[in-house]
Amino acid sequence: MMNGDKLIVIDYKTRGYPLKENTPGYYQNQMDIYNFLLRKNDWKTEDYAYLIFYHPLKVREQGDVVFNVDLVRMEISIENAMLIFTTALDLLEGEMPEPAEDCEYCKWVDKCNSEMKPKPTVEMKRDREGEMEGDREREIKASRGLRTRQIKLNDEQDGDGF
Repeated sequence: MMNGDKLIVIDYKTRGYPLKENTPGYYQNQMDIYNFLLRKNDWKTEDYAYLIFYHPLKVREQGDVVFNVDLVRMEISIENAMLIFTTALDLLEGEMPEPAEDCEYCKWVDKCNSEMKPKPTVEMKRDREGEMEGDREREIKASRGLRTRQIKLNDEQDGDGF
């Protein structure tokens, strides 16, 4: 959805039961990251987003399902998304943690270390000033003769969080 020249992110959710009071909070990171990624790709977004929840009220004899719809407006935080993103990068660039004795997933640690170590789909590098930029993005822009836009984590530029 658009508001002037800005996108408003909307995410549709289906459930089997009505919303609980704290349900929208479980989607905060997701909505923050959607907005962060759109802005990183040069889209303007509003500082809010919507979740639209559908849950069935009844099924008619003909098989039609009647749904209840709840619209929830959420304020978004680009700063939160940037923190999540940089934390994920740090984890991916770090060493595999030692297995915990009581962890049901740690029985896979040897396999993970040898074969399945996660690799980011977009290689990211940070220089000593804290800037980050995708390698693939840089390659594409360089091949087109364009200068690559630097995204600073600490300073806001152009009033859009970058």
